[in-house]
Amino acid sequence: MSQGLLGDPQSRAGINSPNRSFSASSVPSTPRSPGVTAFLREGSNWLYGGVFLSMFAGVIVLAILLGVSSSAKPQVEPFSDVVTTKLGNVKGMILADGTRQFISVPYGTIDKRFAPSRQVQPWSPAQKDCTGAQPQPICYQTPGKHASMKGKHMTEDCLFMNIYTPKGRAADALHGYPVMVWLHGGDFKSGSGSDFNGTKLVSAAKIPTLVVTINYRLGAFGFFASDELSKQDPSWPTYGGMNGVHDQMVALRWIKEHIHEFGGDHERITVFGSEAGAQSVCALMVSPWSRDLLRRAIMESGPCVGAGAPVSEADGIKSSLAIMDTLKAKSLADMRNAPAKALNDASTASDLTWSVDEWIMPADPIDLFEAGARGFNTIHVESAMLGSSLLDGQRTEVEKNVPTDKAGLTTFLTSAGLTAAQVTEAMTTYKLPATPAASDIKAAYRQIRADTCVTCPTKDLGVLISSIAYKPVIDTFMYRFAGPLGNATMGSEVDAVWGVNATQNGAFAFNVDLSNTMQDYWCAHHVAPHACGVSRAVALRRSEFANAAGAPAASIGTGKDLWPTYANTTTSGYACFASPHF
Repeated sequence: MSQGLLGDPQSRAGINSPNRSFSASSVPSTPRSPGVTAFLREGSNWLYGGVFLSMFAGVIVLAILLGVSSSAKPQVEPFSDVVTTKLGNVKGMILADGTRQFISVPYGTIDKRFAPSRQVQPWSPAQKDCTGAQPQPICYQTPGKHASMKGKHMTEDCLFMNIYTPKGRAADALHGYPVMVWLHGGDFKSGSGSDFNGTKLVSAAKIPTLVVTINYRLGAFGFFASDELSKQDPSWPTYGGMNGVHDQMVALRWIKEHIHEFGGDHERITVFGSEAGAQSVCALMVSPWSRDLLRRAIMESGPCVGAGAPVSEADGIKSSLAIMDTLKAKSLADMRNAPAKALNDASTASDLTWSVDEWIMPADPIDLFEAGARGFNTIHVESAMLGSSLLDGQRTEVEKNVPTDKAGLTTFLTSAGLTAAQVTEAMTTYKLPATPAASDIKAAYRQIRADTCVTCPTKDLGVLISSIAYKPVIDTFMYRFAGPLGNATMGSEVDAVWGVNATQNGAFAFNVDLSNTMQDYWCAHHVAPHACGVSRAVALRRSEFANAAGAPAASIGTGKDLWPTYANTTTSGYACFASPHF
C-alpha cells in the first residue's frame, strides 16, 4: 500500500485530509463573458482589496511580505556545518562569507516508477554527506533544454533538495529565518533545483532568508496518467497526472518538519517559482493536500489558469497512451519495465504535461479559486504575488511559424478563436500600421501571445484572489516586469531574483541595482505584513522604486512610502480576449 504524502493512509482522516464534500459541480460557476472579457485601458479597475505593481519603461520591481510567526521553534547553532535531524546528521559546507549550503539532501523516495513519492526514512550511515562534493542527482529530463548538465547525473532516485542558510543566528532566534522554497520551471520536462545557487540570494538581501531548491519528477516519470494507476491503491486513487506536484508536497512536508534544525521557521514558508514552477505554486495554493504546507506564494510568469492550466484527465491519459504506443508497451507493467532512457526519449518527444488527476488536483484550478472567492476553504495562503514579463510569449528558443504579414497574423488570430471584430480590435490595440513591415507583425504576434497566454490570465487570477470578501482576506500583489532594457522575455526575471545569470545562457541583460532591490523585497518576508508603507486601506497601489535607467530610486529603510496609490489613468496598451487557443 502506498503511503503518499502524509505517511500512513490511516492518518489522512485528520486535519490534513481534503474536504471531500467539495466538488467542481458544487461550486457556483462564474459565467464566462462572450467576446472580449476585459480590456486593460484607461480607467480600468485592476484590483479590489489588493495591490498592483505597474510597469515602467525600464524595470519593475516587486514586493511581498511575510507575517510574523505565532509559534516558536528552538533553533540549533547555525554556525555548524553538521546539522542533527530526526533522520540522521546532515554534513554541509560553510562558505567563505559565512553562509552555509547543504547539497542533495534527500527528502523522498519512490517505491516504484509512477508511484506517489513518500517521506524519506532515517538514513544509514547516520551522517549524510551533503557538501556538494559528489555529482548532483537530477530527475530524468530533456537534456540541455534548461541548463547545463555539468556535475549532474540523471536518475529516477532524484528527490533531493538544496538548503542555503544565511550567516549567523537569525535576529528572531526563537523562530529562525523565514523560508523561501523555489520550484524550477522547464515545461514540466526539464530543470532541477541544482540549476539555482541560493548563496547569492541568502547573502545579498538585506533581510536574511533561508532558501531551499528542490527536484521533482519530470515528463512521463512525474506526469504519466493511467486508469491502471487509479486502481493500484484504493486509499490513493490518483490517475498519476500530478505525481510531480505531489513530489513538491512531500518536499514541503519535509521542510515543515525539519527546517527548524537548519535555522528556519517552519511557520513562515513562502513557495516561489517561474514558468512551470509558478504553475506548480499556483496549484499548491488550492490543492487540498497542501493546506498547511505554505503560508505565502509568488508566481512568476506562470498562472495555473487559462493557457497555463493543467489539461483534463482524459487529455493526460491520451498523451500517456501515445507514449505507450511509441514504446510498444501494452500495460502499466510494460511501462514500468521500459528502460529509463527510452521512456525519457519518448516523453521528450511527446506533448505530455500535467493533468487534473481528481485527487491531488480534484478539479480545474480556476474552479477551486472561484470556490474560494465564494467562501469555500479552497485557497490556502495568506498572501500571494503574481506577475508577468513584458514579452512572456517569447522564449529564447528558436520560434517557429511566426507570421510575417498581416494575412498571416489574421490567420493566426482567427485560428485561435478570435472573431473578426476581435482581430480588428487586436490590430488597433497593438498599433499595427496600415501597411505593417514584417518586424511590426512579428512584434505584435509576440506581444499578443505574451498578453493572452500569461499577462491576462495572471491579471484575471489576481483580480479574483484579491476580490475575496470572506475572512481571511488574502493580500494580493501584482507586477509586470520589463527588465533593464524594456524587452524582458519569459524567464528573464529569474536572473534578477537570484542575483546571477541563473539561466546560464547569457540571453538577458543583467542590472546589479535592479537585482539587489528585487532580492531585498523578495526576501522581505519576516517583517510585519504591512511594513514598507503597504496598507490595505489603499486598495490600488504601484511600485515607485525604479526608473528608466534600471537603478532603484528609493530603497528599504528610507521611510518613504514605496507603494503610493496606483493612478487609473495609465493606458495599458493590451487586451484580453475570451477563450483563446494559442
